[in-house]
Amino acid sequence: MSKVVRIPDGYAPPIVVAGIGGSGTRVAAGLLVELGFYIGEDLNEALDNLTCTLLLKRPRWFLRAATRQRRVNAATQALVTSLTSASEPTAREWLTLIGAMLGTMPRGNDRLGRRRGRRWAPGAVRRLRASHGHDPVRAAGWGFKETNLIVLLPELITALPGMRFIHVLRDPEQVARGKNQTMVYNWSQHVGLQPPRPGDDLVARSLAFYHLVTELTEQVGRARLGERYHQLDMNRLCDAPDGELDALLSFLGLQVGADVRERLRAIPDAGRLAGAPAR
Repeated sequence: MSKVVRIPDGYAPPIVVAGIGGSGTRVAAGLLVELGFYIGEDLNEALDNLTCTLLLKRPRWFLRAATRQRRVNAATQALVTSLTSASEPTAREWLTLIGAMLGTMPRGNDRLGRRRGRRWAPGAVRRLRASHGHDPVRAAGWGFKETNLIVLLPELITALPGMRFIHVLRDPEQVARGKNQTMVYNWSQHVGLQPPRPGDDLVARSLAFYHLVTELTEQVGRARLGERYHQLDMNRLCDAPDGELDALLSFLGLQVGADVRERLRAIPDAGRLAGAPAR
């Protein structure tokens, strides 16, 4: 399989949003939606693209470094097809989708097996089949948000070399003491850390995971993406939104009127109920 995912003619490369769980990626995705970006039809309350979740939030499948790139390519190709032209998946893409569904059904996509996938995974495939994709002329851009993609950033860049990436940051202590610690269990082994065990200090484990993944992401993003890598600091966005919004709009190459800016300013306040840092 080619190392580069095929994007249909007429579609620019995507923009990807990710961060450590609990950082406020939902707020970042909400900003893109308000700006006219298409991020898919099958979204949960956190604005994760559930096709992406089905295909790429699969820690066991991506554990082996030797096969990780090939598997990321296959999953990303099926995702891109669903989001762009929404053409009938190829035989290879169907095999990837069915494999993801069958692999997710017994235990879900949580390494701990807490989220059963018997209904959710087939439903995601059915909804994908009903996807309409999007018309690139009518959208400011397109992409997808899935928090877990931060761990697969090197492979995603290889698959989508023209992609842009929004890296959502938040105060590490706030993240480590939050309720959303699933990523620490799911992905620690992928970055050379031991997953938390009973009796471990979960806050300390979470802090170590946050600092390591954030450092690796920044190194990869700046080295391989350059100006197509952007950090969105959720604490600064909530405390002094204008500076962060100006930087984000510059990164996206957009200018907006006062009415749109006011709607953008309101999104972090709305998001704080879901765990975004309060002002």
